Parts: sequence; C-alpha cells; structure tokens
Amino acid sequence: MRKWNLHKGDPLSLIIASDARITPPDYADDQIWELTLGDGEPKALSIQTTYGLRARSMRIFPQFSLNKKTISNPADFFKAPLIKHIYPNFIELEFSPFPHLDVIADFWVPESKAITCRIRIQNNSPSTVNLQIEWIGILIPTNGERLSAQRLHSTHILSGITGGISPVIFLTNGPKEGSGSYPSMLLDFHLTSGTTHKSILVHTALSEKEDSFLLARNIALRNWDAEKVKIEMTNHGRIEVTTGDPNWNTALMLSQNLVERLFFDSSSSTLPHPSFVYNRLPDQGFSILGDGSDYGHQWNGQTTFDVYFICDFLLPAAPELAEGVLLNFLNSQEENGFIDWKQGMAGQKSRLLATPIIATIAWRIFEYTNNISLLEHCFPILLKFLDYWFSSKHDIDKDNIPEWEHILQTGYDDHPIYSQWNENFQGIDIKTSESPALCALLY
Repeated sequence: MRKWNLHKGDPLSLIIASDARITPPDYADDQIWELTLGDGEPKALSIQTTYGLRARSMRIFPQFSLNKKTISNPADFFKAPLIKHIYPNFIELEFSPFPHLDVIADFWVPESKAITCRIRIQNNSPSTVNLQIEWIGILIPTNGERLSAQRLHSTHILSGITGGISPVIFLTNGPKEGSGSYPSMLLDFHLTSGTTHKSILVHTALSEKEDSFLLARNIALRNWDAEKVKIEMTNHGRIEVTTGDPNWNTALMLSQNLVERLFFDSSSSTLPHPSFVYNRLPDQGFSILGDGSDYGHQWNGQTTFDVYFICDFLLPAAPELAEGVLLNFLNSQEENGFIDWKQGMAGQKSRLLATPIIATIAWRIFEYTNNISLLEHCFPILLKFLDYWFSSKHDIDKDNIPEWEHILQTGYDDHPIYSQWNENFQGIDIKTSESPALCALLY
C-alpha cells in the first residue's frame, strides 16, 4: 500500500470508525472519532467525539516532557505529524516532539465502543533520556461527571459519566496519576540510546464503568501487528490513482476511504446485505430509541439514486458491496412488484415506489463483474417492478405514460416546476405531469 506524507495543510478528512468489513459496527450506538492535528483548546494532536451528542465534547491527547520542557501543540514539535497510512478505522502518524526522539502513533477503532492508540518512541540520540508522556482526557458531559483519576482493580484509570455511558481511559505500563490542571495519566521512563518504548492507550464507553474497564483491558492485550496486517489486507484492493497534482491524489484516496467507512454489515440490520449511511461523523451514531428507527434522513436508508452514485466509488474495487446494496432492493420486492424508494437498516420504509434506475445499476455492476447469474436473478424481479410502474396506480390517465407520485422520486427535493413552498416556482402537482425524465428512465 502507498505510504503517504500528509500534513495539516493538505486536504484531509480524519474521521475513523469501526470498519464493517472487519468488525460489525453497532448501528444504534456507533461511536465515531475525529483526529485533529493541532486544533482545540489546548491545541494538541487529539482524538475527539461527542458520542452521538451524548456529550458536548470528549478529547484525548498526549503531552510530552523532556528536560523540563513540556509540549502538546504539534506546531511546537521538532518534526510536525505526517500521516503515513489512513484507512476507515486506522490512522498512522509519524512525528518528533523533540530532536532525536521519533514517534509512530497508530490510532485504531477496533469496534463501535472503543478506540485505542499505540505509541512507539525511539531514542536516536547517543545518550539516555528521561521522558514523560502524559495522556490527558477532557470530557464535557451533557449530564453526568467529568473525567477524574480513579483506581479500579489496582489500576489507575480516567473515568467519567455522560449521557448514560461511562467512558474509561486505560493505559498500559503502569501509569500514575498526572499532576497537571487536566485529568491525566503519566508514564515516566528512561530510554537508552537506540531503544524503543511502547505503550497502548484504550478508551471505551459502555453503560457501566466496570464493563468499560474490562473491555479496555482486553483490547490492550490484542496482537497489534496481526491486527494491522488484517487492516492492510482488507484494504489491499483499493484503487491507487496517481495524477500530476498531489492534492488530487489525496482527494481520490480519501473519497474511497470515506465510502468504505459508510458501510454497516447486515448483522446490525434488517436488510440481508451490507448497507450504508450518508455520512459518519462524531455527532452521529446514537439512537435514543435503541434500534435506529429514530434516525434522520442521513442514517435511515438509501435511495436507488444513492446506490447509482456510490457505485462510482465501489467499482471496480468492491463489486461485492455494490451487488449487496442492489440485492437489498430486489429482495424487498412485494408480490405486486412494488420496491420501496428508500429502505433503512432498522426496517424504515418510505412507501414510495423506487425510481426506475435499478436496471441501470444492475447493468453497471455486470459490466465490471460479468456475473451472468446476477442478471439471471435480477431480470424477472426488474420486469415485474417496471410493469408495476405502468399499473393504473401510476398511470392515472391510462395513456401508457406513467406519472411521478412525489418530487423525491425525481432525485430532487426542490424543483422550480413542482415545488410549492417558493413563490417564484410554478407549484404544479407532480402527479398531473408526464415527465420526459421518467420516460427516459423507464426506457
């Protein structure tokens, strides 16, 4: 896989979340994080979230101390952070807080309710150094308790409460409580010339503190190198594009990364195949009702237009995902041929007839896969679906030219001919209009 050298000034999207291709995310409680390279107060290399708006803010960041000098702002580092690898659930950075001290920091989301960071520090100076790493956590709860240093099972941790969950920060190598103005855990160690120090931080947030602690401790015991190989193998099919513009190279890589991150597997869904949401951001991912049925339009399903669009990113690298979202529509067909316009992972339905672009999607996938069996499966379903468009329900004047029943079926939520809430628009009832666009899609 290509090794990048991305820094703060590049076009970046540093969201990480559980990768459905490796570990099933929790559709109703999906904790999503963002890595920042010097933002926030205090400025720091930090990971942050709101647990889907269950907290105003949660930030975790390291602070380095050497020879009575303490820094956390990447702008003050001897070498600023460079992003070397970025995947939907993993980001690797390299930087040097002080001369001759080189750091590799791997941030990884192993599952929906956890995030972990492994730090490796190598001393390339000719002498022994006495270095301190202080991990700071700042929780601003919506209702609950801010983080504080506590002891649980003879182990120093940071723990708090917000929005019905109990975040815990666990650190390996026997940390002690920090003495600064923020809640923290401190590692103080000697590093001889040419040696490397490794430590692992794990954050978890379950409903009970004890459960959060046990999950954090178990994650800290995982084989990091094996997990990293698994992540690289999962992403080995990614299309690598080289243009004359480094920013374009980055944007094309990040677009694939973003789409891969949008998917949820079928284990947390009523749909038979993996499905996707429109975006995954730190303010999203929590369902008050506990099943996702209360999510808004960005998380409550996708339309056939969305599937058509996302196929541009899935093909040719991930045709199995493209086939899956197509089959989610086909497998939901009702006896009369009806296929719903928008279907969600919690069983959400729009009760509108799907836009007739599904046959085009099937053909586009076939052009990459040459999977004849897919077409054989699709054909009778699509024929029945298109016949339903010509039924009396959608061809009211019975002239063999169907009519739209709702503006959303057109792919627009606002239209100068049909929209009725703008005084400059015509406001025509879309059910009384025969659209060349619909005829073209049906043809």
